Amino acid sequence: LIDLAAVVAKNQEAAEVIVLKVVIVPDQIAPSLEEAHVERERKLPARARQRVADHGIPVSSIIRVGHNAARAILETARQRGASMVVLGWKGHTSTARRILGDVTDDVVNHARCDLMLVKLIDDDRPWKHLLLPTAGGEHARHAEQFATALAAMESGSLTLCRVLDPDAPADRVAAEEASLAEAKARVWELKLW
Repeated sequence: LIDLAAVVAKNQEAAEVIVLKVVIVPDQIAPSLEEAHVERERKLPARARQRVADHGIPVSSIIRVGHNAARAILETARQRGASMVVLGWKGHTSTARRILGDVTDDVVNHARCDLMLVKLIDDDRPWKHLLLPTAGGEHARHAEQFATALAAMESGSLTLCRVLDPDAPADRVAAEEASLAEAKARVWELKLW
């Protein structure tokens, strides 16, 4: 996640990465009384700060103690004027009536900035070959920028695609091909290759 945030920040003017570590305490304990928890958690933000600094990006870190992780993320993003939150996701939820999980659903639903939700596999493979399914629109344009930056970082490739019903009429296929060609032209204009 740190590398992703650094790549995104590097392609934005005057960007900074804010590393946030949220320490959850039981409801019976006031967050202000949990200095011992904060001290135990200082190593991770320090390592993350160094990793971002290795990318040449300004970085700061915050350890926030609270009762609700989603609220801590959202409040920090609002207070620090974040333009994007990069949030990791485990890939499933064990919570009934939630799509992505307690924390992730709340952040996705209430964030007042862009959000990059990332599910990483537990290995160190570089992002060499990226597939970007796209249906167009503003979100797709942002995804094109981020995916292009990630692919360029690893000297990799980016494949754009659209998914259509196999029985789609020829005029719909032609329209989607034209739209995909426009997306490809936008990616090439980014000049990151």
